[in-house]
Amino acid sequence: MTYRIVPLALTAILFSLPARAAAPLLTPGRWEITIQTVSPVAMPPMTHEVCISKEDAQRSPEPPKGKKSDDCKSTGSLHGNSLKYATKCGRKKVSSTTEYTYMGDRFEGVVIIQADGQEIRQIQSGKWVGECEIPEE
Repeated sequence: MTYRIVPLALTAILFSLPARAAAPLLTPGRWEITIQTVSPVAMPPMTHEVCISKEDAQRSPEPPKGKKSDDCKSTGSLHGNSLKYATKCGRKKVSSTTEYTYMGDRFEGVVIIQADGQEIRQIQSGKWVGECEIPEE
């Protein structure tokens, strides 16, 4: 069985952010995000860039929210600079545990996915690489 995780979907999970008033955990700007599956088979890392706006950086990371049509539920929370949560999907029989640590200009995380009797382990990291490029009009 082949597992393919789309980097943009994971980025959406990383940055599904509710409002908050405290100092941001992430620096606004351009981020390089790297995702590497390390088990059951080590894969080459996938790297892509995203732009985190000032507004998004002012929000606090939280577990993803599923669609009403999904039967997936996430539980967990942010404590200090560490986000930990678990997700369970009944119909798909998939579950995962996720932990990220945010450090302003970088983050590190581990995602463990249980599916079809297999465990998939991913190491994720991000680093701030500069200001977002504003397209010329």
